[in-house]
Amino acid sequence: MLVLVIQGVGAQGGVEVVHEQDVARLVEAAAFAQQAERRSYIVQLDELPVAAYTGRVPGYAATRPAAGRKLNIRSAQAQAYIGYLNARQSAVLATVPAASIKYRYKVAFNGFAAKLTDAEAAALQRQAGVQAVTAETVHTVATSRTPGFLGLTGPGGLYEQ
Repeated sequence: MLVLVIQGVGAQGGVEVVHEQDVARLVEAAAFAQQAERRSYIVQLDELPVAAYTGRVPGYAATRPAAGRKLNIRSAQAQAYIGYLNARQSAVLATVPAASIKYRYKVAFNGFAAKLTDAEAAALQRQAGVQAVTAETVHTVATSRTPGFLGLTGPGGLYEQ
């Protein structure tokens, strides 16, 4: 079977005859390139972060501060638990060795940000110990003048009261 591919329009345009297997290779290469494209993802793991950890893992004391107290991430208990979280994160990351790690989170959130392919993200989502895999979403600012937009600064606005 032959496939005709139109290369252009007008005086520069032309028609080239391409064999079916060439088209199949081009389609396969384009699909692979799209699949292999890396995007930013945030991966949340099951273990509690340092600020919320209540001591459920044997051998690791609770790190969650009592009500009204500040978290001390320099304490021996917090440092030990941070080491535990690092090890758990590294175990998950070992399943996607080509991933580019951007950040590791441990204090208020347990997880990491990484550049992953869609296939790697899907594989992580199915892995035990992974709670969520979320693709980065870009949001645009709707306003740079929020107080005025909300009517807080005008006559009779909340700022005047």
